[in-house]
Formats: sequence, structure tokens, C-alpha cells
Amino acid sequence: MLSTAVIAGLMYFLISTIDQTQKVWVRTNEKITEFQSARSAFESMTRRLSQATLNTYWRAHDTDISTAKAAFKFRRQSELQLISGPAARFFGATPQLSNLSSPLAQAYPTHAVFFQAPIGYTEESKTVGAATLQTYRNLDSLLATCGYFIEFGSEPNLPAFISTLSPSLPDRYRFRLMEMTIPSEHLTIFQRPKDELGYVDPRVFDESNNYYGGMVDTGRNPIKSWVRPLWMKEAFLREAIPSSSGKSRFSYAHVRAENIIALVILPKLAEKDRVVPGTKTYDPAQLELAPYYEFDSWRILSGGTVTDTSVTPSRTLDNTARDNLLPPIIQVTMVAVDEKAMARIAGQIGSDPSKLAWTDGLFTKATLVKDYATDIQTLEQRLIDDKSKPNYRIFTADIVLRGSKWSRDPQ
Repeated sequence: MLSTAVIAGLMYFLISTIDQTQKVWVRTNEKITEFQSARSAFESMTRRLSQATLNTYWRAHDTDISTAKAAFKFRRQSELQLISGPAARFFGATPQLSNLSSPLAQAYPTHAVFFQAPIGYTEESKTVGAATLQTYRNLDSLLATCGYFIEFGSEPNLPAFISTLSPSLPDRYRFRLMEMTIPSEHLTIFQRPKDELGYVDPRVFDESNNYYGGMVDTGRNPIKSWVRPLWMKEAFLREAIPSSSGKSRFSYAHVRAENIIALVILPKLAEKDRVVPGTKTYDPAQLELAPYYEFDSWRILSGGTVTDTSVTPSRTLDNTARDNLLPPIIQVTMVAVDEKAMARIAGQIGSDPSKLAWTDGLFTKATLVKDYATDIQTLEQRLIDDKSKPNYRIFTADIVLRGSKWSRDPQ
């Protein structure tokens, strides 16, 4: 009897251990599977971002274009651009876009980034026998424009036959990471309209035929009355969704991953190059490149040498030191939640993303490293405290831009 009792105890212990192990394995496997698309999207996004280029060159530039003096200096130039910041700023700027998801700030949460990279992407094709081939082939280094942002809305790429089903399927509202790829045939960034005298100015014109003022000013502060650069007119084209009445989508964007609730883009210097603004004092805690998470490689062309009075003591900013430069490092953070939780939440918020306030008020200012860290902690706590108890995963990486030639030296 004693032996039987011992054997029974051992069997109970083994069965309990096996059961617990199986539950842990199933739970772990589910987490790996549910975030697999998010992981793939993150790797694809960071790989493309590392290929960003400005292809800069030096040209003689008159120090004062309002006079006919021959006082030239050489300034770094580029027709290409890397620009990042709050997504709502891009889609809410002038000229106005139609049929966007609303409200804007919650439907396009956190950040977006747009840049040019030699990815060799084209869309024109031709038919050769039974095969459909690209018209432009073997052009692996051809420039195309890329972009990433989050959009809330119904499924933008449903097959056309879905609209004929009866009864019709309900809209499936989700936060989606959108990958925008503008084919090389539609790369209009090299267009330079002429001014009233017939000359093409080295600065870029906007759609109102005024000089492009930049997303940020010479002190790297946001410009409220921001006008999108001309090349975004083609990039942000919208078209009707065939299977949905009255709804539209971006012509050149497609879904890269679902249930992505935050995308944080933070351009920054390497720790060894960080200083207290206005001084030469080394301070690894400083984030001076994009204090409001907004970076514009063209911003330098919006003005000359100015005095920055936002700091004490005031400082003189020589903009020529930052003409058309890529940031050396971009920290990319992406937050994904599980589908089960989002399915429950979607039933509560419907088509109104403002009812979900996970990222509200976050990732708007980063003058110090701790600003970013505090916002990440706040977002995590909000997810933990949420009644839906979503599983979440935070992906983050520092992307070194190979095309960056950052220097504080004006020449």
C-alpha cells in the first residue's frame, strides 16, 4: 500500500509538471506566432531605413541671394530629403487631404518617417508571352521614396468580391503599420519650378509657389503653419477603396502589420558627440537633433545665421553646419498588441479611435534621454492597467544610417 501511494504521488507530480510545461509551451508559442508579423515588419522597416540617402554634393552658393554680389561660399546641397515627426502633422498640413480617418491625432498616432532609398522599386510592367515582367529590370540601385506610419481604419485591401457578400461583413477596424513605397517612375522630388524671373532657386518651392519653409525652424522647433513639400503631392495621393463605399486609401501604401499602436522615430547623435546645447560641454543625456521628435534635412534652407534665444545664455546658430545632413542614428520603437485583445477593444470603440487613449500626450518632446524613457514607461503602465489586459511587445533598435556624414564643421 505504501508503494502504491508513493507511485501515485509520483504520477500526480509528473502529470502536474507535464501539464504546466505544456501550458507554458502553448502560451510561449502563441506569443511568438501572434507577434511574428510585427517582428517581420519591424525588421523590414529598419532595414530600409538604414538605406536612406541624401546623395549630397557641394556647390557655390551666394551668401546673399537678394543682391548681385560675387561673395560665394560652398554649401552642401541635396534634392533628396529625410523627414520625420508626428504623423498627424504630415497629414494635417496644407494642402488639405480628403477622406482621411478621423480624428486625425488618434487615427494617425505617434510618428511617421519618409525618405529616399536605392531600393529599385518600379511598378510599370509589360507582357512577354504568358509572363508579366517589370519594364525596368536589373535597376537595383534606382531611387524610390519610402515611408512608415500608423493608420486606424477598416481593412484597406479587401478583395472586390467581399462587397457582394450578403449579408455584408462588418468593418474590421484596427491600427495598422502602413508601408508607403512610391515607385521610381513617380519620384517627383527633383522637380524645381521656376520663380517669377525664370530662375530655379536652390531652395524648394511648395505648391503655393513660395519657398519651402521647413517642418522645423532654424532652432529645430516645430513650424505651426507648415506646408508639405511638393514631392508629397504625388506620394500622398488617395484613391477610393473598390470594396467599400465612400472610403479611400493611400494609393502607394499597404499594410505591413496589424495591431501596431505606436511608432516612435527619434533621430539622435552618438553618445560621444552629445553636448549641452549652446556649449561644448559633453553630456550623453542630451538629445539636440529633434527635441520635439521632428527632423527635416531641408530645414537649413529656411534661413540664415540666427540667434537662438530659447536657451540661456543665447547662442548663435550657423545653419551651414547642418545643410542637408542625415542624422547618424535613428532610434526606432514599435509597440504591438495581440489580436485577441484588439478584437475585444474594437467592439468597444468601433470606428472612433479617440476612445482608446494609450498614446495620448506621449512622445511629443525629447530634449533628454529620460523624456523618451518616461513616455515608454507611461505607455507600458497604461497597457498594464487597461481592463482588456492586452499582451504587448515593444520592439526597439538604434539604426545607424550608412549614408550619414554628420559633422559640426560648417565646411
